[in-house]
Amino acid sequence: MSEGTYPFALGGVSVWCDQLVRGLPEYRWEAVALTVDGRERRRWDIPANVDRVVSIPLWSAGGSGRPGGPGGARAGVGGAGDGRGPAPVAPPG
Repeated sequence: MSEGTYPFALGGVSVWCDQLVRGLPEYRWEAVALTVDGRERRRWDIPANVDRVVSIPLWSAGGSGRPGGPGGARAGVGGAGDGRGPAPVAPPG
């Protein structure tokens, strides 16, 4: 899980995520990114060992702008790893 970075932004964290995923081709990955409003474009080519990319928008484009309110921050998302990078989907084997 990344905070609006891989694969939606360029820079240090995205480079690290991309190197991690490409450097462990024996694992299957799912990239989960917390994004601003879900309209972000992918900036990276996705490697073959990434099964899915999920964008979790924290704000809606036309909402009230209040966290937790209509159109605000979304809660209840979990299970994507420990926050240090994309979570492996399944070990090799």
